[in-house]
Amino acid sequence: MGIATMGELSNDELLSRTRKLAEDERRISIEILHHLSEIDRRRAYAKLGYPSLWDYVLKELRYSESAAYRRISAMRALKEHPALEKKIEEGTLSVTTVSQVQSFLKSERDQAHRSYSPDQKEELFRKCENKSSREVTRELLTVSPLAIRVQKERLLTENRTMISFVADEALLGKIHRVRDLSAARLRDPASYPELVDLMSEVTLSEIDPLRKRVRERLPVAVSAKPDQNVALIAPQPTESLGTVRVIPQALRRRVWQEYGGRCAFVDAVTGRRCNSTFGLEIEHCKPLALGGSSRELSNLRLLCKHHNQWLAIQAYGLSKMEPHLQSRKNEIGAKVGESNKETSLDP
Repeated sequence: MGIATMGELSNDELLSRTRKLAEDERRISIEILHHLSEIDRRRAYAKLGYPSLWDYVLKELRYSESAAYRRISAMRALKEHPALEKKIEEGTLSVTTVSQVQSFLKSERDQAHRSYSPDQKEELFRKCENKSSREVTRELLTVSPLAIRVQKERLLTENRTMISFVADEALLGKIHRVRDLSAARLRDPASYPELVDLMSEVTLSEIDPLRKRVRERLPVAVSAKPDQNVALIAPQPTESLGTVRVIPQALRRRVWQEYGGRCAFVDAVTGRRCNSTFGLEIEHCKPLALGGSSRELSNLRLLCKHHNQWLAIQAYGLSKMEPHLQSRKNEIGAKVGESNKETSLDP
């Protein structure tokens, strides 16, 4: 309906149509959340060269950062609490509110080292029904002040970003210990930016393959092209680890240098290269089980975690890979939980 035609509506018709549009918007929002959930399950965003669901929602769907965050967070909440769908459709809970509560629960787990039972989570969502964003914030503050915005990254200017977080006693002790040991190397020992810069340099010099020189001579094979995705098959995840799978350290550095420390996956249709620098893994172009080698540069390439998983799904099928991916996720979650227990101040 055009603007001119809209002007011919009566007040009752205008209000009725607007209400119907709002209902349609909530229904469409739920459909989008379900689509995002399935895309995430299949790692389908990787097909287009995106390294994560976040990048896909931000760049392909063209949502703003805040809108993308709300939808992904609400999607994860809906996956864990299917009953929320009806409340979103009815308007009892908005996508924003669901995202707020889900983010709160994540912060409680990661920052305050506190977990909630399914019943407690359900009660928390219930308390936030029919409330504005500010009212929800106040409600969550009564539950746990620590979990509200304990970690924040905000762009101030083109080349300046403000980062803030809450440190517990154990982490603060480590920071102060590093500061004390590095005092002679700091122009201003009281400067946290200078201290973080020094800590980053020391860490990168130790773990960044791009900063390490290759000290042994290796036979150079033809380099793998970063656009040879169709010919590449991910390695079987259930293969046993043996000496034949070990990639020499010097060769590992060569692989990192070959691809510039970035994911080599390229979308065959758009030509978009992933270029992610997060969670990179060295993978075999031709699996060892099919005669591939761990000693030839031409058979190795750098992939981000998501494109490694995507190629494995394409090679072995989602039904076979999904239990493996879920077990890895649970294993990582368990490690995070144990780490949280070790650093928690709670008895």
